[in-house]
Amino acid sequence: AEIRSFTSASVARFSLAVGRQEKSGDQTSRISAFLNFEAWRKNFRLDVGKEPGQPGMQVYMNMTEAF
Repeated sequence: AEIRSFTSASVARFSLAVGRQEKSGDQTSRISAFLNFEAWRKNFRLDVGKEPGQPGMQVYMNMTEAF
């Protein structure tokens, strides 16, 4: 998997392999494919009682690190 973090979002990209067996008479063959997925999460930033440059509490969370 590849995880990339941007200013306001993060994305995880990964592949999933799926397959099945198919019978035709006495022959068995396997059919398979790779499916590509992307999962996006929004990063959020919370400034509590704070204007830029002012004292206060500042919280930043990247959602990929939260789970």
